[in-house]
Amino acid sequence: MVKAGIFGISGYAGQKLVEILKNHPEVEIIFGFVSPEEESIHISEIIPKVKGEIDFVCENEVKWEKVEKADIIFLALPHSVSMKFVPEILKRKKKVIDLSADFRFKDLKVYEKWYTKHSCPEFIKYAVYG
Repeated sequence: MVKAGIFGISGYAGQKLVEILKNHPEVEIIFGFVSPEEESIHISEIIPKVKGEIDFVCENEVKWEKVEKADIIFLALPHSVSMKFVPEILKRKKKVIDLSADFRFKDLKVYEKWYTKHSCPEFIKYAVYG
């Protein structure tokens, strides 16, 4: 069983990830994080249809001990936010699937033209798009 965590679980992409992953026979969602601007909230209050299926509180600050227990981390975060977490997640030797554009472009100039200055361009070479 693959243990997954989701950063940005309360947003549209995060909620859709939950709907997809909860039906996968080899995946268990073990945590979700919401924005620091939000209150910590039970997953069933974000996605009522998972009540009785998934049981955890989505914290509004990153708990790295939870990340340690996961095999894979999904980043369902806005552009320029994912890159703030990737170095620490990779340092913990976790697989990352980032839904933002932060690691989508091999050419840093393209990213910075459309988004913002990249805070960890040294990781772009390891990204796989698709």
